[in-house]
Amino acid sequence: MTATEQGMLTTVMQLQDSLAQLTQIEPHALNWLQFQYLKQLNQQALGVSALAQLFKVDKSNASRQLKLLAQHGWLNMLDSSRDGRARMAVITPAGRLQYLDYQSQVDKRFALIQAQFTAQQWQQQQEHITRLHKAIRQSQLQQGFELREIEPKDNQAIASIIRQVSAEYGLGADQGFAVADVTLDSLAAVYQASGSGYWVISYQGKLLGGGGIAPLAGSNPTDKICELQKMYFLPSLRGRGLARRLAQHALQFAKDAGYQQCYLETTARLTEAIALYQSLGFESLCAAKGNTGHNSCELAMLKQL
Repeated sequence: MTATEQGMLTTVMQLQDSLAQLTQIEPHALNWLQFQYLKQLNQQALGVSALAQLFKVDKSNASRQLKLLAQHGWLNMLDSSRDGRARMAVITPAGRLQYLDYQSQVDKRFALIQAQFTAQQWQQQQEHITRLHKAIRQSQLQQGFELREIEPKDNQAIASIIRQVSAEYGLGADQGFAVADVTLDSLAAVYQASGSGYWVISYQGKLLGGGGIAPLAGSNPTDKICELQKMYFLPSLRGRGLARRLAQHALQFAKDAGYQQCYLETTARLTEAIALYQSLGFESLCAAKGNTGHNSCELAMLKQL
């Protein structure tokens, strides 16, 4: 772990401690977890199963929390009107007062924190925290997946993935898409060329997708423009942030290689891919660049590196 990474980890741990202190209101009859249960019940009556699912705990744990709240008189367990065998937790007036008092004190603490920033700074902090939270969630979803450079042994698997995903979106070989490239079965050799690179993502040894960078065909080398190519991912890989991670890795490779611009071509059918490219800073062009040979890709995009 680098010094920068260690510093970031230390900051995150300190933030965790600060947030824990922020949400613990002392002295108060409620603790943070009890407050969260009453917060849910203040919106609607819920059963043990629903609360266990909300808090991602087993039913015995949720049942224990409800029992403690009931002992304080902050909720009642009533028979469900829909299912006589089920019991619903219903917040009592006393429980609602405890919940509202706790919420009021938390709000005051957050207001005091917010007062340390200008409105613009506060908005920026919210955006940073949101991105950090998303990154943490995605890192959990990406555990066990490996991003690495392509090897000759991967040729058959990645070619099969490109053909499978192309068929999924109706991108036929007779329509001028990448699936028709004559080099499709030998990508490891193709991306050994100078200024090129291709990376694959695998899970437990099975390839699930890939993407690469190469000089833009038909462009002048002095233009220092590359192309983001052959970004294809199986359904089991999607929704984990791995396509973004690979694309960012490829773009950093391109920048380190001396490229100043990155170009790509895609089709309107690939709505998820277009959203990803836009979020990475790619902008639409009025006309295509270079000579990629992919005549059916009607959308051209460019990013400054």
